[in-house]
Amino acid sequence: MAASKEIIAGNVYGQPSKSNIKIRSPSRPVVSTIDRNHGAKPREVVQGWRVRESSIVMDVKSEEIQRLENEVRRLTESLSKAESTIKKLMKRDKEMSERLSDELQRHVKQSGKFENLGHSGLRLNHLIERFEMLYSQGRMDALDELDEIQQLRKMKKREEIKSRIMVGVMIASFRICNDYTKLLRQSVWKLLGVTSSPSQYTTKADGDIVSHINEYLQTTAENFNIEKIVKDVEDQLREMLPEFDGSFTSKPHMASYICECVRLSWAIVNQVSPLEIEYTSERYSNVMHRRFHTSDEKSHWIKQYVWPTLVNAKDKNIISKGVIIT
Repeated sequence: MAASKEIIAGNVYGQPSKSNIKIRSPSRPVVSTIDRNHGAKPREVVQGWRVRESSIVMDVKSEEIQRLENEVRRLTESLSKAESTIKKLMKRDKEMSERLSDELQRHVKQSGKFENLGHSGLRLNHLIERFEMLYSQGRMDALDELDEIQQLRKMKKREEIKSRIMVGVMIASFRICNDYTKLLRQSVWKLLGVTSSPSQYTTKADGDIVSHINEYLQTTAENFNIEKIVKDVEDQLREMLPEFDGSFTSKPHMASYICECVRLSWAIVNQVSPLEIEYTSERYSNVMHRRFHTSDEKSHWIKQYVWPTLVNAKDKNIISKGVIIT
């Protein structure tokens, strides 16, 4: 008979009687049959823990989302400030670049060391090419036409006189153009109340006006109306050569040569920086001159200019050599 339970039979059928059954209380409490083998907690406790755990997870996620939203907001504000700063710096840099560019262009224009490729006037290389071509081609066509003048054919030193006339046209054109542009500039300065001397500028605008007018005259050199200047040159030639009665100025090639000398001279005196021609030297210089083929190679004394020397008016650098007879 088991130690924990004792049963005493009561009737003949072997069925126990209520009054005869004795049950000894168990030595330990009864445990729920669910998950007995695994020692799990009751269902209600487990479900409560799950609800609490889900609530904790939701709180943690909510706090993390809030933190991330705050971080995104902070980064957005920082980015906005950075963009604003970059825009200000870019604007300041652009203004500084424009200011430096204006100063550099003004310096280049005043110094004349480099060509201004932005304007539509004559570039220096083109101007030099035309100056030399006028001597080698335009001058020769007009020179041959002078042989048609009857008075000239009777003269003994006909070739020398013809050469002097041709270089005289170029010299007269340059002088008159130089005087004309000076008078024009002075009239504009006086009308605007400014001076052409940089040391006497009262405001930055004074320098800007002078630079703009200089650039305008250079840019429009090819289109400027030179009719009055051409007439002045022809009048001066007639005064210098009264024996020809001015007939040589009406010859087609000669008239074309005079116009080209004036047009080229106008471009020369309005170049930035301005150029000039030199025709007064008495001694030969291989830097400034080329000898004409009839020259005495042993002599250094200049007898006659056949074509003037083209010179930078500021630094006196030689742009194109003149042609002389020694």
